[in-house]
Parts: sequence; C-alpha cells; structure tokens
Amino acid sequence: MRKDKYLVALIVFGALVITSFVFLQAPASSGDKMAANVIVEQLREQINSLWQRVGELRLK
Repeated sequence: MRKDKYLVALIVFGALVITSFVFLQAPASSGDKMAANVIVEQLREQINSLWQRVGELRLK
C-alpha cells in the first residue's frame, strides 16, 4: 500500500515539474506556442494513461 502512495506522489511530482518546465520555456512566437501546446496536450494524455495504470494496479 505504501508503494502505491509513493508511486502516485512520484508520478504527480514528475508531471508537475515537466509541465512547469514546458510553460516556462514556451517561446513567444505563435508557431512555437502552438508547438508548446501540442507538447502539453501530449503530456496530459500521458498523465491520464498513467493515472489509469495506477488505478488498474490498485485494483489488483
């Protein structure tokens, strides 16, 4: 049970660090902003899939 809590905390912390890094590094031109938005959307999808996986692991 403790492993699950640490795993979830690690995933959330990593996702926040990556997302904040992307936002801080986002350049000013519109093309680069669009690229940054694509990256953020991909990160959101990965985070959602990780949460689903954690949920599956908890059910086992």
